[in-house]
Amino acid sequence: MCGAYHTHLSSMHGWSERLEEWPEMAYGRDAFPASEVCTFRGNTGEVMRWGMVPKWSKEFDSKYPTHNARIETVTEKPTFRDAWSQKQRCLIPMAGYYEWTGIKGSKTKWYITDKDTDGLVVAGLWSEWGAESKLSCTMITRDADNYMSNVHHRMLGYLTPETAEAWVSGEMEINDLLNLEVPNVIYYPFES
Repeated sequence: MCGAYHTHLSSMHGWSERLEEWPEMAYGRDAFPASEVCTFRGNTGEVMRWGMVPKWSKEFDSKYPTHNARIETVTEKPTFRDAWSQKQRCLIPMAGYYEWTGIKGSKTKWYITDKDTDGLVVAGLWSEWGAESKLSCTMITRDADNYMSNVHHRMLGYLTPETAEAWVSGEMEINDLLNLEVPNVIYYPFES
């Protein structure tokens, strides 16, 4: 689930008031787990490591895949439950992301984005680590709806400009996210 995503964000229709000040980083590239990604806890963007590193970790790294967190178990998993209970939520904007289907040797690479906004914003959790206050994040996933299940059994926790504040403020609970109406997400074969 979401092993790579694309960060080219030339236009995010409808998000300009919420995503005001973007951090300085390289855009127009694919991001992978453990790389730096753009996040928003407020209106100002920040760069965080993609892959949650809990504050109790001995080093700013993770030997387990922590780039995605299942919303259904986020309160149970030690890596994510403190961030959840402390309402350490963020928005993670992207142009889109990739999923692969098929058998080895003949896989199809699908590009997933929002048809209306030319990008996606997904629900995330963040953590602060060490004396240097290094920041890391994870993307929230949920069961795929009927449309997205054609490409993967999970999908990201997509937000809209109308639901973003409830997520970041911590007002949105697990069932609220599970019941959110999915934006106009589309997928199509990606030719590089």
